[in-house]
Amino acid sequence: MQLNSLVSLAPDLLLDPRRLFQLPQAKKNTIQTQSSPPQAFAPFVLAPMLQQGQAATSLNLFPAEATELSLDQIRAGSIAGVGSKGAAVRWLQENLTKLGYAVQITAELGPTTESRLQKFQKDYGVQSTGKFGPTTLKAVEWAIQQTHAIQALRKVSPSQLKKMDASQFFKTLLPAALESERVYHVPAAVTLAQAALESGFAASPIGGYNIFGIKGRGPAGSVMVGTTEYYGGKKTAIQDRFAKYHDFYEAVSAHGKLFHNGYYDKAVTQFAKDQNTHRFIDNMAKTYATDPQYASKLKSMIQQYGLEILVNSARKIPTV
Repeated sequence: MQLNSLVSLAPDLLLDPRRLFQLPQAKKNTIQTQSSPPQAFAPFVLAPMLQQGQAATSLNLFPAEATELSLDQIRAGSIAGVGSKGAAVRWLQENLTKLGYAVQITAELGPTTESRLQKFQKDYGVQSTGKFGPTTLKAVEWAIQQTHAIQALRKVSPSQLKKMDASQFFKTLLPAALESERVYHVPAAVTLAQAALESGFAASPIGGYNIFGIKGRGPAGSVMVGTTEYYGGKKTAIQDRFAKYHDFYEAVSAHGKLFHNGYYDKAVTQFAKDQNTHRFIDNMAKTYATDPQYASKLKSMIQQYGLEILVNSARKIPTV
């Protein structure tokens, strides 16, 4: 091919590199090709980008993870990924650490922060991408609100919980019950129903904070208490040792851990798979209590007070 033919094709090659493979026929088609509109190269770049939901503008064609990002930019739609820096990344790292996903505060999103963020996203039902955008920002803010509510629960005294009506009782314990569901796969509605049923809405919590009737020894020791058990279908009054706790949050956490002592594996595994609260109750009731009506009592309380509706509403992380 003559040099002047290549030169004449140079503008077309810049716009469409695929023309390089048509060079053997270029000489006979030179006039026709030059008179035809050039094919734009842009679609081959933008298509995959738009599929990922990234905005393409004349000023910012690529979904670049900006190196310096503020929290306002994240809130407005920017995405931080590995390599991003700035106040937004520092805020993320500080709050991941507060939530138990410890990471070094460097204000730069590196592989460790990405890994911790993916774990957080998985735990809180956000797409586990390891990137920090508006949806994850809302999830982190929601999680922080829950930790504040749990801190408030730690300060609630037995007499205060006892004075609350049913609605206040359930809402006060709800953040701890949601955490137990997330960590231990114990339905939050069951945790709330058991707390009310076992303690008579905190009318008689054992040792002050044991609202679940958990036996044995707790972080604050134990206490001997008279209780009623069913043997052969008959009520029997007995004395037994029950756990003591320092606060209601500690009691809710102990309740969640109890379901991982090997006796409730079927119930926990089932709920982790299908999130069916009533099946969970059927799988755990006979082990948890000797009362033959225990399962029906829990289901009745959940229905009476709309606990599944309350929990489902509280589970929803605010959308952007």
